[in-house]
Amino acid sequence: MTFISKDRPQTGNSATPSSNRHSATDTGLIFMFAGQGSQYFQMGRELYDHDDIFRHHMDRCDRLLSFDLRDVLYNDAHKGGAFDAVEWTHPALFCLGYSLAQVLIEQGYRPSGVLGHSLGEYIAATIAGMFSLEEGLELVVRQAQILKQTCAEGSMITVMESPEFYRKRPDIFFRASLGGINYDGSFFVSGLADDLQRVLAALNSASVFSVQLPVRYGFHSSAIDPAESEFRNICRSVRLSRPQIPFYSCALAGDVSRHVWDSSDEYLWRIPRGEAQFKTMVENSFPNPERYTFIDLSATATLSGFLKYGFGDRYTHHFAINQFGRNLDSMATLLSQITP
Repeated sequence: MTFISKDRPQTGNSATPSSNRHSATDTGLIFMFAGQGSQYFQMGRELYDHDDIFRHHMDRCDRLLSFDLRDVLYNDAHKGGAFDAVEWTHPALFCLGYSLAQVLIEQGYRPSGVLGHSLGEYIAATIAGMFSLEEGLELVVRQAQILKQTCAEGSMITVMESPEFYRKRPDIFFRASLGGINYDGSFFVSGLADDLQRVLAALNSASVFSVQLPVRYGFHSSAIDPAESEFRNICRSVRLSRPQIPFYSCALAGDVSRHVWDSSDEYLWRIPRGEAQFKTMVENSFPNPERYTFIDLSATATLSGFLKYGFGDRYTHHFAINQFGRNLDSMATLLSQITP
């Protein structure tokens, strides 16, 4: 793959955790990475300003891009604006999740496994060693470019109802796909922008609480099918390595399986196109919750929220940052909670 860079030298390929004071099998830590819809301008700003490890890895990622990611994210002129341009949000989410993971890894907190939801699967795959930082970041950059070139604009809506509500009310969800099930009381739908606006209006009329996500494309629906052929062609050039730690996939509703090695393009396309099955994946993969501590390394603690509201106190979970700022405090709290 030819990377889109600023003609700056590339850094090393290894994105897997280095050996520190924990082994990969004794921590019980599961690093979680969410995808589109969790982004916002200024995410991680306080860490970038004050945490040397986070800043180093954000800068490392930035050198691989054709634009100045830090200026996009941390330009004060962007505060309060809608952060939904996919050519920015795809790499921004990837770089943020990767850099947050490195903050923990370089302080000795190696994950026993990684968990990815939607775009977050590409971050998880990188941390697990399935491909390099350069390859993972290029993949999301190229996906964003292809989406912008080939797909009509779409939308995604989180609905705070049982997934059965989707099946029982085809009048509301006409031409909207079930994009994923977060937990028993939450799912999301996806599709073309005009269709989703009608869905949102119908949900409001029915007094059903819903949230339109800050995305411009209908991930996990046929709205992105025009991107399939070109993106899969790119994916065929990606050589996947076997993960060096367990890797749990919402696209596959469980552990990454053997068939992935024989059909990398099928799996890598399924991540944005297939149903994101967080609820089923958790139930299939973690039947003994007491063995694990889940660390949400996304921008808004989205997946930690899914565990909290979907599974009660069964799973121990923490987050690194959220949309309310005070990143240094939240990171310090996290480290105090998982210190051996």
